[in-house]
Amino acid sequence: MAWVSTDECKYSIYSGIGGKNLDFEARIQYPCMMYRWINESGDTITTQSIKDFALKYGFRPSNARSLACGHYKSLHGWTTTHRKAKARRNRMTTVLVNVETGERKSVGRSVTSFAQRHGLSVGRLSKLVNGSRIRYKSWMLASTVKLAQGAEPDGKF
Repeated sequence: MAWVSTDECKYSIYSGIGGKNLDFEARIQYPCMMYRWINESGDTITTQSIKDFALKYGFRPSNARSLACGHYKSLHGWTTTHRKAKARRNRMTTVLVNVETGERKSVGRSVTSFAQRHGLSVGRLSKLVNGSRIRYKSWMLASTVKLAQGAEPDGKF
């Protein structure tokens, strides 16, 4: 196998039968991609490489690599767009709306820290975030508020 390097990607040319390259086609060994990271406030950051992210935000490259490949689900308030981190990513990007004031807040790193910042019960707020409660002390999920805006009572109460 021979390596051909370009500015953007590394290609490998696979040898065919008997060591001869029969198809003369360069196949991508490692796809060129941007890495996307989500911080605890829900903002998406894009970097060219894992090492760039590690140097910019003060992580060891090995820990950033573990986060990027899905071995770590989150690291110091950061998560990634990897499929294994889907549950953590959904939790961190969940938006709660205070229907009395119209204030919109992201849950962020943990439900516990959100509850402590806003003086709420951790257990009841967890039920709200998980979807088993509709409203808790004027806080609702943004998706629930969006659904409820177009609804009208049918008068059968």
